[in-house]
Amino acid sequence: MKRNEVKEKEKTDKPSTRRRILGVTAFIAAAAAGTLFLLSAIGESSGDPDKTADDDPPTTRTMKAPGFGGKVMISRDKFEGNPKDYFRASRKGDEEDVGAFK
Repeated sequence: MKRNEVKEKEKTDKPSTRRRILGVTAFIAAAAAGTLFLLSAIGESSGDPDKTADDDPPTTRTMKAPGFGGKVMISRDKFEGNPKDYFRASRKGDEEDVGAFK
């Protein structure tokens, strides 16, 4: 074998120092990103340990009040419970008159 061929073979057998540094740096960056991701997920789920699902206020279904062009939101449950009174109040054309349905 010639001297040049031996040097060529040695170069291909061993990764360069730059590649090693690049590989280690990429590994450290990936590990740090993974750690931050896991810690942020744990932080979001921990919250208040004394709080239960029963502590949350009940959700109120709302809807756009008919006749007001979407400017007024009212309780859907109150509206469905007595739509006749809603339309009586809305005929006056004032948002305050339908306030009982909010």
